[in-house]
Amino acid sequence: MLNKRTFLNSALAAAVLAGSFLAPAPVVAQDAITWKAVTLHRNGESYKKWLWFQEEAAKRTDGRLQVEILTFPEVGLTGTDVLRVMESGLISIAEVSTGYVSGDFPLIEGTDLPGMVGSIDQSREVYDAWFDKVVLPNSDAMGGKVFSTFVWGSIYLFTAEPITTAADFKGLKIRVFAPAQARMVEELGGEPISMPISEVYSALQRGVIDGMITGADQIKPMSAWEVTPNITDIGIAPLGAYIVISQKAWDGLPEDIQQILTDMQDEFTDVGWSTGTENTKIGLEIGREHGMSISIPASPELQDEMRAVAVSDIAPWWKERVGAEGAAKFDEIILPIVEKAAAE
Repeated sequence: MLNKRTFLNSALAAAVLAGSFLAPAPVVAQDAITWKAVTLHRNGESYKKWLWFQEEAAKRTDGRLQVEILTFPEVGLTGTDVLRVMESGLISIAEVSTGYVSGDFPLIEGTDLPGMVGSIDQSREVYDAWFDKVVLPNSDAMGGKVFSTFVWGSIYLFTAEPITTAADFKGLKIRVFAPAQARMVEELGGEPISMPISEVYSALQRGVIDGMITGADQIKPMSAWEVTPNITDIGIAPLGAYIVISQKAWDGLPEDIQQILTDMQDEFTDVGWSTGTENTKIGLEIGREHGMSISIPASPELQDEMRAVAVSDIAPWWKERVGAEGAAKFDEIILPIVEKAAAE
């Protein structure tokens, strides 16, 4: 019987042999290197960062670096296992979402704790600082070379019935995708359910779950207004993520191409955050067009209740998870940014 890693690598190899899912770049050098870039999905504006990278990598290397874009489902992955297969080299570069990999690397979730960060601009500031001072020094835990960051967009609670106070969570089964979210739902009396986004719509239809935590970019592809017409801001930070390059893929590049990509890092990050910001704007506009009830910001009562849970439970719980050194990093790097924003 195949073990999980062998199965995943076989699935990845099959996808690689199947060829590109997009038209190749128009200029291809004879000695071109082909990278497999893996993204969670093709939905929303955030996906366009990969189209930018594909085009710019080919253009700036005179066709010597070609990028094929695949999705996690296309290569048999869910996103939670990306760190464990990055070393295989079958994935060249991939998105690493904090909530999906925090079980392997708990420190990565410090930027996304509920109740701490309230805007995309503030989230970018937190990510930039955490990237330099925590993530880069722990690159081994990330499965390869940490290249840049991006944001999916703002994260909200989607439910069939309105949520106005913390008491409304009691008994609800809520889809989550990160340990801190699960902790928050439990503290509020709900039941956290973990499942891939591809399974969520049918689970909502069948009553398996009562709501979901996800981004505004999922409103259109999921037709969210059909099953969860209520959107509530529950104080979850805008969902950022990382772009990681397999060390094997990086080491296989000539030095001049490595330098070209290094020169692209800041631009790639800027594109990743600007497209994610558009995700939120466009998603909420679509929600309004379909008559969704949007509570952003939430009622003052719910905001106070969520903040209390964040301070009294989520932050202490997470600090215990990561230990004294991780807790000290949080207090040194993230807390001053959060406190500055609260004082403004």
